[in-house]
Amino acid sequence: MTDWLAGAASGVVIVGAIVGFARWALKARWRSQLRVKIETLLAGKTRQNDDSLTVSQLSTHLGVSEDAIIEVANGSKKVAPWSGQLGNERRYRTIRNSN
Repeated sequence: MTDWLAGAASGVVIVGAIVGFARWALKARWRSQLRVKIETLLAGKTRQNDDSLTVSQLSTHLGVSEDAIIEVANGSKKVAPWSGQLGNERRYRTIRNSN
């Protein structure tokens, strides 16, 4: 009886680990794809005084929550937060090389 119970518990642990890893991998892939979309959108914004997008604009365009935009954009090496010309906006823009 205890051998059967130990085997069942091991099976549950293995299934839980597989499901947990699969969820983590899917979320990591989703974040990566969202990061690329954000970077692509912002890379197209190159005009003087029009080189950024607000969090709400990005959220609306990509169809995800503002929290998701902030979380993913803050992890990007190509995108930087910016408070806008007035200093009170939540915006992102592409980091430009100054060569």
